Amino acid sequence: MSENFSPPWPTNSKWVTTTAFRKRMAYWINWVEFVGGRLWLTKNGKITAVLVPTSDVKKLERYENRTLDEERRRVVEHLAAVERFHKIEHEKEYGTLTPEFDPTYHPKLED
Repeated sequence: MSENFSPPWPTNSKWVTTTAFRKRMAYWINWVEFVGGRLWLTKNGKITAVLVPTSDVKKLERYENRTLDEERRRVVEHLAAVERFHKIEHEKEYGTLTPEFDPTYHPKLED
């Protein structure tokens, strides 16, 4: 990899060869801990590992431990909350529900 390599990931990320990492391991570990960046380790020009802050790992573990049903339930709850918010905002603005926000409204089909 060239010295001017521009990674396609967040700017608080850096890349370093495994040899350079071994020479300054304490520096890089502190950089990840205090800057919160991700350190991509390369060997022969290929990414072999990534050193990440513990906050990233905790987020990943929370995500990985969710089942599909749990994720679906979380998304449905979020969408319901958004819908309630829009309904409340609509009522504030118009003072009442208009047909598109009234769950009991059923348009009559014309023959």
